[in-house]
Amino acid sequence: MEQCAQENRDVVAKSEELDNSSSPDSEAAAKPVLVILAGAPGAGKTTFYEGKLKAVFPTNLRASSSPLEQTENNQERSRLQKEQESFVPSSTRMSP
Repeated sequence: MEQCAQENRDVVAKSEELDNSSSPDSEAAAKPVLVILAGAPGAGKTTFYEGKLKAVFPTNLRASSSPLEQTENNQERSRLQKEQESFVPSSTRMSP
């Protein structure tokens, strides 16, 4: 629990740095960021995203079992990547 709390503070600090980097020359704005939230179902990944990361990464692309919805998500992901916009891909797929 203590380690989780420390990680939580670190992420908040990093997101504040991103929020305060209004200069395009700033180091935080120039570097891509990769955040991976992993855990068992019900561990609080979505709650953590909603409470701590959504302000910095507002676009959440959720994987879908519907081929039509997944095609739309793939098109949106391609658009965001082309425009170099941040997004969060979400999936509930579990690997053994």
